[in-house]
Amino acid sequence: MTGNPSHLVRRVNLAGDRLREVLDRSDSENDLSWARFGVLETVSKSGGQGCSQTQLAEELGVAESSVSALVERMRRDGLLLRMRSHQDRRCSVLLLTELGEARLASATQSRDQKLSQWINRLSSTEQRQLSDLLDRFLQAMTDHPLTHGGSSVEPSDLDRGKAA
Repeated sequence: MTGNPSHLVRRVNLAGDRLREVLDRSDSENDLSWARFGVLETVSKSGGQGCSQTQLAEELGVAESSVSALVERMRRDGLLLRMRSHQDRRCSVLLLTELGEARLASATQSRDQKLSQWINRLSSTEQRQLSDLLDRFLQAMTDHPLTHGGSSVEPSDLDRGKAA
């Protein structure tokens, strides 16, 4: 069964909204917000060499100025460290503290436990199909950005609600 594009997008949005509600509740149980979880996850992925604020902003798809205040609060709360880069002493990088690592691990485990209740209702074949379809849809959005009022709308803009 196929639907018109608006119908399909409404269903994708509904699924996303429900997922976001579960993730927000799970994150708040771990004293994190959606944004803080994203920062911890991104810095964690950078490994032992750390992550610059510029890299963090790019990965999260937000302005570096937006990341700056958030990073400072997270440093103050003991979740992040700012250190000089070993590769380039003129630059600083962000690393997780032990508390940041513990909060991320706890939040990830909590998220996975909650989400597995839905995901495990799909067979492994259906999970792979869903993953493949989402990858193809996201790639199509990246390869062929929509135009809106004469300007291009990037997928990351849509995530932040810039395209009204």
